[in-house]
Order: sequence, then structure tokens, then C-alpha cells
Amino acid sequence: MMMKLCRYRSFYVTGESYAGKYVPACAYTIHEQNKLAAQDKKINLAGLSIGDGAMDPPSQFNGFGPLLYYVGMADASEKAVFEKYDTKIQARLLADDPVGAYRVFDEMLNGDEYPYPTYYANVTGMGSNYFNFGQSPTGSSLTQNYFIDWLSTQAGRDAMHTGSIPYHVLNATVEEYLLADWMVGVVDFLVPLLENYKVLIYSGQLDIILGAPLTEQFLHGKRLAGWSGQADFIAAKKSVWKMQLPKGDADLAGYSKVLGKVNYVVVRGAGHMVPGDQPLRAIDMINRFVQGQPFSN
Repeated sequence: MMMKLCRYRSFYVTGESYAGKYVPACAYTIHEQNKLAAQDKKINLAGLSIGDGAMDPPSQFNGFGPLLYYVGMADASEKAVFEKYDTKIQARLLADDPVGAYRVFDEMLNGDEYPYPTYYANVTGMGSNYFNFGQSPTGSSLTQNYFIDWLSTQAGRDAMHTGSIPYHVLNATVEEYLLADWMVGVVDFLVPLLENYKVLIYSGQLDIILGAPLTEQFLHGKRLAGWSGQADFIAAKKSVWKMQLPKGDADLAGYSKVLGKVNYVVVRGAGHMVPGDQPLRAIDMINRFVQGQPFSN
């Protein structure tokens, strides 16, 4: 009986970062399988949410030079070097060599396999912190925040129904097996979802590795041209998003662009891991999305 009731509840697929691939893949699978399932077996897919997500690395991992230049972290000559890295990445992709493209990206910025320092680490002094340029070089909103600490507690494990299984932020073995997938996009999954469901795509304003300009260039780019709403989305006006703080003060939470059921939001003062950096703004954002409330004030 409980399972039957759950099927009628609105179901959302959500995730951040590399889950920019998993969320569309999972939601698209539900979308397709619902076409085949009996009515009482369908999952009531209402929408999906992707935060700082790697939805299409070929178009998102391109343009770090201008991004770093315009936030004052790279000078003109260093910007030119980043642009040469972009050219190398695109050449590897055109040669159907996604692993080679990943290795160029890894040398330029990512540094998961390439021995430090990467080019980014050298010229910015930020080391491995490309998650939030408002933090120190030793800061990491990916591995250091209260939410991660909470996931390791008994209360966290109980809430997530994981029993005694410990929580680990990183698993290098998994990444090693996914190297060939790193630079592959999921545009074919994402387009039908943009056409049919509520979608929230959001970026932390201070993220570098999947920064807001990189995500926006994907949303505006040719690789997403199959989405019928793209031209109208590009033309849509950006709105200022404000929220009320617990004591009643107004907070400038960020910026939004909305077209029908598709929402793109930039969260002010957050890096790559929005809920860890700006929890109040994050919960206001997700509540507005799920409840269908406007972001403009």
C-alpha cells in the first residue's frame, strides 16, 4: 500500500557536479520506461534539478581563460595559454579521443591524475581549490562543510537510510574507471526533459570548474539547439532573486532566468557546492522550484 501511495507523489531527480550526467540519465530512463509501464507502475516524474553540473563537458570545459581573466585571477598572457588548452581539448574531442581530452583538462586545471601543480594552480596560487574562488587556497567546499560532517554522523546515516555504511567524499577508483566518460555529454537525454518537465539548473556564483559563464554558454550554445525553447530562453530577461531571512531581513540571494518550467539560477556567494556554501539560499531556491513559486520579487 505504501509503495502504491508513493507512486502518486511528485518525484524529482536531483544532484550536483558529475551528477550533471547522472540526473538527466536517470530522469530520461524514467521518462522512457513510463511509456512502457502499466498505469499503476509509473513513477510520477515531476522534474529534475542540476547544480553546477557537467551536463556537456565539450562545451562547458571551454573558456576558463576569459572566466579567470574577468575575475582578476589570470592576466592576458595567461588567458591566452588557457585558450591554447581549450584548442587542444577540442582537437582531442574531434579526434574521438575523450581520454586524451580529459588528460589535457586534467593538466590545465583538474589535477586528479596529473601531478601537481596544474597550470591553474601555478598561475592563480589557488592550488587545488577551483570550487570557490572566494575561499582560501586551502579551502574546499567539496570536502569541508557542515553537511559532509553531518553525513558521517549516526543521525545523518539514519536520515539517509544507509545503516552503518560510512560516508566518503572521494573515491579515486571510481574516477579511474570513468575516465573515458569524463568528457562525454548527455545532451540527448537532457533535451526531452527540458521539453516535458520542470527543470532547475543552478550555478554557484564563485565556482570555477563549472562556473556560471561556462554553464550559460552551454545553455545558449549550438549543442543544445535541439531544445525548442532555446531561443526564447536566451531572450528571456534575467531577474533579481531576493529572499527573507529568519529575522525578517531581505537577502539578495542571486539571479534567475525562467522560461515556462525551465529555471536557471545563479546563487550569490556560493561556489561549486551550493548547499554547503549557502544553505539558506539553497533551501529557498529548491522550495521555490518544487512549489512553483517565482524567483522574481
